Amino acid sequence: MVCVYKFKRWYCVCSRSIRTQ
Repeated sequence: MVCVYKFKRWYCVCSRSIRTQ
């Protein structure tokens, strides 16, 4: 589980690889 704070919101993604969209 990876969580990042962007645009005044928390984005949590559960994936094996981390990709930037």
